[in-house]
Amino acid sequence: VELGEQRVAQYDAGYMAPRCNPGRSCSSGDLLKGRGSQMGPEQNFPNTIQQSCQDGALGQIENDESIEKIVVRSGDVAEPAGGYLREGEVATIEATVFAFGTGANDFADFYYTDDASNPNWIWIQTIQPPRGGLVTLKASYILPSHRRLNEINHAVRVNYRYKGNRS
Repeated sequence: VELGEQRVAQYDAGYMAPRCNPGRSCSSGDLLKGRGSQMGPEQNFPNTIQQSCQDGALGQIENDESIEKIVVRSGDVAEPAGGYLREGEVATIEATVFAFGTGANDFADFYYTDDASNPNWIWIQTIQPPRGGLVTLKASYILPSHRRLNEINHAVRVNYRYKGNRS
């Protein structure tokens, strides 16, 4: 049985975001803890490709909305990571978030792209936390084939918001 390695991301200065080598999972580790310069502060904020999505400036740590960790792993929502992440197979994004109050007004929008250098974000699903506090939300998708031969350049995005519409 080929399991593959569990990877922990390192900050990639070129992309301005956490990045992993291929394996069965990729975790942001502690790189996303907090939010922006005020809540934490978050290392290398905003930790989005080419700083394409800025963090909100208001709030208190462990009270207001924040993404604490993102893991991308092989397998469906209900099953643990198995073999390597492979194009054409199921992958799951796990976003550990801090939900404000009861979580009733918070929403996590999950996206993926097959080209982090020129992202065209494809919406997967929007999930509302079942309660307030620290919660892990999960969304699965089929890992797409990359357009350029011999180059794996996938990326995921989680937009965590208070009310409003997905962007």
